Amino acid sequence: MRRRLGLEEGDVLTVELSGRSIVLTPAVVSPIELYTDERIAEFAAAAALAPAEAERARGVAAAPAVSPRASVSAPPLVFLDANVLFSAAVGGPAFELLLGLARARRVRLVTIRECLLEAERNLERKRADRRPALARVLARVAIADLEPADEHAEWARQLVALDDVHVLAAARAILADVLVTGDVTHFGRLRERDDLPLRVRTPRTFLLEGPG
Repeated sequence: MRRRLGLEEGDVLTVELSGRSIVLTPAVVSPIELYTDERIAEFAAAAALAPAEAERARGVAAAPAVSPRASVSAPPLVFLDANVLFSAAVGGPAFELLLGLARARRVRLVTIRECLLEAERNLERKRADRRPALARVLARVAIADLEPADEHAEWARQLVALDDVHVLAAARAILADVLVTGDVTHFGRLRERDDLPLRVRTPRTFLLEGPG
């Protein structure tokens, strides 16, 4: 029966009663990771800038856009993973630079509600004192309200673990130029790929490369 319906083992369904019938509909589940101290340290390391690197990143951020069409074309669209929202609320030089790029309209920052929910949940658990800072971060970040099409989710399943599919699929669905994440464990191998429709970068590498 599962094969006839095109369902894979482990797929999640919603159940709805319609008259005397039961309607089963495939559902997209976006898991929330509860960060351990080790994971938080991983995220922090992915954004850490040595003094010389911070100076270089400031120079990259201050440099004029390379493209001669920069004045008429839209700035790069940069998708922020949940852990980046969390880390930005905690604070640090890398995130000041990233938000500075947004203030200067050198980049457009965007995320999805599922990532925001994960960031909020972990701030409540680990750094409740930084909840007000998240609101200041979000002043520079657009929230895309979308449900990625099956084609994006199917593409993402071939590249990342199931728990991360919603992030990569959403970044592709909104045509992001870059996905910025501190999750080196699960996204690290994608940083070397040049055959994807978007770049995958840590906060540190994105700032050192510049918005492009």
